[in-house]
Amino acid sequence: MGRRVVHNALALTVVLAAGLSAGTARADTLLFSFVSGSDSASWEQSSNPTPIDPTANGFVVDVQDGTETSFAGTNSFPYVIFQTDAGGGGFRTQTFFTIATGPEIFTGTEADPVFSAGTYDLSYLGQSGSVPGVLTVTVESSTVPEPASLALLAIGLVVVMGAGCWRRPCLGTKMA
Repeated sequence: MGRRVVHNALALTVVLAAGLSAGTARADTLLFSFVSGSDSASWEQSSNPTPIDPTANGFVVDVQDGTETSFAGTNSFPYVIFQTDAGGGGFRTQTFFTIATGPEIFTGTEADPVFSAGTYDLSYLGQSGSVPGVLTVTVESSTVPEPASLALLAIGLVVVMGAGCWRRPCLGTKMA
């Protein structure tokens, strides 16, 4: 009887392992860093942000840790406006102290933008006119176990505990 239970539990584990994709989900954060001479801006945002406000030629995205240093001093900002090619491309910060034009730095649509890591040459509209600037986008990844992986782990632990009880008497069983 005990061997049959262990055998069935092992077979169930193999079936579940084949049926469940035991992988990891990605929770990526994008790090943006723009530099033009002594002026700069940096912020973090999700790799798949939900635009909060469409503009005439772009969209607005909430950001974390948005800071900029420009002719106006050092400021923080809560969101960034990404512009389509029709709007001049590039981005501008909520404070409008950092405005950089150039190519679109996203693909997809304005309702569902996709950002990729890379370097973008932009023109910075600073106090002394338009000067070159560089926007660098990097990915900071963290892996999160999927529920299927955790379920598979739990089943494996039950099988190991069952095998242990099968080989020697479990607590609470009487020896004859």
